[in-house]
Amino acid sequence: MGTWGAGSFDSDDASDFIIEFERRGVKALFDAFDAVKVSYLEAPEAQRAIAAAEIVAIVTGKSGPSVSNLQIAFGLHADSVTRELPTLVNHAVQSIQRIMSENSELAELWEEAGSSEWLLAVDDLLVRLTK
Repeated sequence: MGTWGAGSFDSDDASDFIIEFERRGVKALFDAFDAVKVSYLEAPEAQRAIAAAEIVAIVTGKSGPSVSNLQIAFGLHADSVTRELPTLVNHAVQSIQRIMSENSELAELWEEAGSSEWLLAVDDLLVRLTK
């Protein structure tokens, strides 16, 4: 797994998602959330959905410690993301809950690593999205 930390943007897949968000805007967010609606969730799709959820949290003013430089992307897509914000927050919460549930490769990988850092980071994101 091309991952260097537990933060929302600390993986190759999340970095690639930021580029996709810059190109496709709100559609990329919805696609990332739709991709987790499978019986067995692969790690790359989970990491992309976490990055999408973090973008939603940032737009709601509840950014976390792992925020990267997304000003260009937000500038390009601020209106469309803001228009869809209630729906995006709902999808983000559902996606994070799915990623933390059974049959999630990413959750399994972090559990095997014996690190609680990822679980704490994802739980923090979920709390920021729901308060």
